[in-house]
Amino acid sequence: MNYFHTVQEFKQGKFDVVVSWGHEDTPLDMLFDDTCYDIQEMARKIDSGLLDYFMARVQFFYHGTETGSSIVGGFLYEDVNKAFEEGLDGSLDDMMQEAEAESISFLGDMMSNLKADFPNTYHGVTYE
Repeated sequence: MNYFHTVQEFKQGKFDVVVSWGHEDTPLDMLFDDTCYDIQEMARKIDSGLLDYFMARVQFFYHGTETGSSIVGGFLYEDVNKAFEEGLDGSLDDMMQEAEAESISFLGDMMSNLKADFPNTYHGVTYE
């Protein structure tokens, strides 16, 4: 189980948004090509704290319920906080858009399902 560290919490429209990161546990050689990168040197720098190896997560909540999220792993930066400040080379914007779109879709589906499952209910009152 991965523990996530909150980077930022804010409102976006009607949603509460949480941006966080967790330590990446995928082996480096599964994400990086050893013909292009010195995997052993990368691992040494991660182990010594010179590089941060992490996954990023964006969550959208509506009234306390998670309605959308995006998780991307395999980030390798000198400083995780600075990486987020700089937008993860554009990935953070993409993750925000993906999580928001998932939220809107989820809520639309939920509204349709509720109307179908409870057709005679309005504001919590059932009509026959």
